[in-house]
Amino acid sequence: SAIPATLVLFFIRDRLQAPAFEPLFLGSYFLAAALSMPLWVRAVTRFGLARSWLASMLLAIAACPQVSRVTDYTWFGHGQTTLQIYGFFGMTMFGAIYHILPHLVGPDRICPRWMQINFWLVMPGTLLFSLPLVFGGITQGLKLMDATIPFVEVAKSTLMAFRISTLGETMLLLGNLIFVFNLLAAMAGYYRTVGKVAYAEATALEPARLQP
Repeated sequence: SAIPATLVLFFIRDRLQAPAFEPLFLGSYFLAAALSMPLWVRAVTRFGLARSWLASMLLAIAACPQVSRVTDYTWFGHGQTTLQIYGFFGMTMFGAIYHILPHLVGPDRICPRWMQINFWLVMPGTLLFSLPLVFGGITQGLKLMDATIPFVEVAKSTLMAFRISTLGETMLLLGNLIFVFNLLAAMAGYYRTVGKVAYAEATALEPARLQP
């Protein structure tokens, strides 16, 4: 966008102290943006604007040196990965399966109630699983940078984040079990109907065979 393109000039001049390389940096910036545009358009089309924006913001923040020296080797990376996998990829796969499966096994095979329960367990569970680790990782990194704080105290500072994250992980487990149950029930009902029809066709006698 226009804001980073403008601010990067101040970064090159004041931070890097390399005003002579402004054309090279700007050219690289716009070239990378142009080359990555088809990938981001495809990601937005497949995963949605909000999820793509959140994932890109986390990647951009984590790539900043001032941030990465705090968040590297902490629970921030694990929380970020969890949010991308479950919130970015997992929720999209749930929606895709729930959209495709009724076309394969019939529109009445999927239980809407179980589908809603699945969503309201997985969506808050993802946030409770990932966000405490993100904020706990930031707190952990800030304390690790202070040499006067013992490492045991740093480890204890993340216990609350682990407790909340465990609650979110439990909700994810229950949501995934409900998803599997709903999926297996739909497939079992479909194959039960197919088996009944096939058995009826196989055991039906033709009128010609009834004649002596």
